Amino acid sequence: MMLFTAISATILLVIAAISEAIIDIISHNYYKSVFKYLKNPGYWNPEWSWRNKYKYGDAQFGEKFKYSTTLLVCFTDAWHLFKAISKLTLMASLLLIGAQFGLTVYLIPIFIFSKILHQSVFHLFYTYILKAPLN
Repeated sequence: MMLFTAISATILLVIAAISEAIIDIISHNYYKSVFKYLKNPGYWNPEWSWRNKYKYGDAQFGEKFKYSTTLLVCFTDAWHLFKAISKLTLMASLLLIGAQFGLTVYLIPIFIFSKILHQSVFHLFYTYILKAPLN
């Protein structure tokens, strides 16, 4: 059971890191990312996608659908979707670890390992995998 928990928590941390890499690459380097090739820039490019929350893409007309600016904002664009995935998988990972080990001396080394793994996967995806090839 402990091995299953460790593997599950690790997978969740990897998903969180990939999600955060996607958030940062589309926010800061969209035009240098693999996402610029996708067919729907209105969903992927945060310069435009924030408008998806509103009727006619304009805040003055109100929400596009009920809770599209709050509870259900993760269904409006890629940035919000991957932010929600990142938060949920990170919390789930920590809950799994906490449930398995409780408050023991293992939590500090597990936290350090989790942070190193998370940052390493984030760096790998943000710096290498999600960058578009140079023309």
